[in-house]
Amino acid sequence: MSQLDAFLRWSHPDLLTERLRHGCACWQVLQALQLEPAHCPPPEAGPVSLLGWSGLQLGITSAVHAGSGSASSFALLPQPVSLWLFALLAADAPDPLDPQPWTFWVVPARQLHPDRRSITLQPLLRAHGEGVAHAALAAALLAHLQP
Repeated sequence: MSQLDAFLRWSHPDLLTERLRHGCACWQVLQALQLEPAHCPPPEAGPVSLLGWSGLQLGITSAVHAGSGSASSFALLPQPVSLWLFALLAADAPDPLDPQPWTFWVVPARQLHPDRRSITLQPLLRAHGEGVAHAALAAALLAHLQP
């Protein structure tokens, strides 16, 4: 194990804390779009990150699936975004860097009320369907580039 690996395991033993989970969500987006991390800003400390891509401003927000008893909530901030990208991590996911337990929704900002500050999973599912797996995320985003 390298010094870096040992340090990361020691300093961040739980990758599901909100800030690290959100960083993993942003990482999944970078990987799906095949973007070099060096050309993208690291995730912000808050619940929403902004990413410029192909002339669009993406607002990335994440949540962990809270299970059937409680609501998973995505934060929304008043940001000048073209698309909101909602990233949901399965509650039982042992590794948030694995793309398999993630589900994504790509929603044009105009489809959400501008004063809305959060959305839970159930309204997101009702309005925008089951979401897409990591493997289909790039195609879902590219579909919004079409005129």
